[in-house]
Amino acid sequence: MTEQPFRSVADLLAAGILHIAEKPPANWRALDAVPGYTVPLLAQDYPALTANMWNLAYERLGLPDRNVMVIASGDDLGVILGTFRRDPKYRGGGVGVGLKELTASLLNDITPSLARAMAAVNIMKRLADGRLIGTNTDGPGYAVALEEKFAARGESLGEKKALILGARGSASAIAFALAERDMELTILNRKEDLAHELAERVNTYFEREVAVAGGRARILDAIPRQDVVVATLTIPAEYSALGTGLDQPVSDQSVGENLAASAEVLIRGKPTLIVSDIRYPGDEFATIRQARELGFATLDGKPMVVNQAIEAFWWLYGEELASQGRRKEDVATIMREAAGMV
Repeated sequence: MTEQPFRSVADLLAAGILHIAEKPPANWRALDAVPGYTVPLLAQDYPALTANMWNLAYERLGLPDRNVMVIASGDDLGVILGTFRRDPKYRGGGVGVGLKELTASLLNDITPSLARAMAAVNIMKRLADGRLIGTNTDGPGYAVALEEKFAARGESLGEKKALILGARGSASAIAFALAERDMELTILNRKEDLAHELAERVNTYFEREVAVAGGRARILDAIPRQDVVVATLTIPAEYSALGTGLDQPVSDQSVGENLAASAEVLIRGKPTLIVSDIRYPGDEFATIRQARELGFATLDGKPMVVNQAIEAFWWLYGEELASQGRRKEDVATIMREAAGMV
C-alpha cells in the first residue's frame, strides 16, 4: 500500500487501516478526549489484558494518557509507523504476535543491544523528534516468571536446560533472555532453517555455544534432558504444541492423534519437567491442560504478560514517574491487581 499523508491515529481509524479491538477489557476509544495515547498493534482481536492493566495504571498514577488496542495488518505497517512518527499524541505502544519482527525492521533504533539481537520488538515509543525506537520486554518478562517458578523449588535458572518450540518473534526474545541467565537451549521448529538461524544468532551474541537447533522430529530424543519446555507456537487451542513432532503441520493431524503424540513425548520427560505455553489465557490450551493432567508442573502465559507490561510501562514512563517519587513497584502492584494476580 502506498503511504498516504495520514497525520494521526484517528486518520488511520477513519481510513479503515486500523480498527479498535473489541475483545480487550477496558479498551479506550475516545482518542479526542486525552492529550496522549499508547496504541498496541494486534494481528487479531482477542481478550488481551493490556488495555485493562495500562488504563488502570494511568488512572491510579495520575497520568492523562490512555491505552487503545487496535487491529493492524502487517501489509500496512509502513503507513502505520509513518503516521505514528507524525502524530504528536502518539506516545508509543505494544506490538503483538505476528508483527514483532517486521516492526523491528522498520524502526529507527532498537535498544539495548540484547533487544537488537532478538530482532523482534514488543514495545516502541515516539521520541520528541518523531523517531520511533523499540525494545523487547517479552524475553525478560518470561524469564522472571520462570525464575519465580524455579525459586519456589529452591533452584535457579543457571545451567538448567530449556526446549523452545518455535523460532520467531517471542521465541527469539525468550531464547536470548534465557541464554543471558546461563540456561542451555534446544530450539526446535517445523521449518528447521529458522531454528538454526536463531541458534546461530544466540551463539554469536554470547560468543559460546548456548543453543543447538533442529527440526520438530527431534523432540522425542530431546525431551528427556530438559528442565522446561517453552511452547511459543500459534496453534488451535485444542492441539498440544508437543504433539506436532513429526514435522507436519497441526492441520494434518486429528486432535486425537495430536494429543496421543504429545502424551508420548511427555512420558519421556523428567518428573520435575515444567511445561510452559506463553499464550494467554493458558488454561484454555491443550499443551498446559494435558501436562497438568499427567502430573507435570505448568506455567501459562499470564505471568509473562504482566511482567513484560510492567517493564514496558516503566520504559515509556519511568523517568516521568521517578521524578514524581513513584517506583516501578507501584506500577507492578497496579498491573497485578488489574490482571487478578493479587
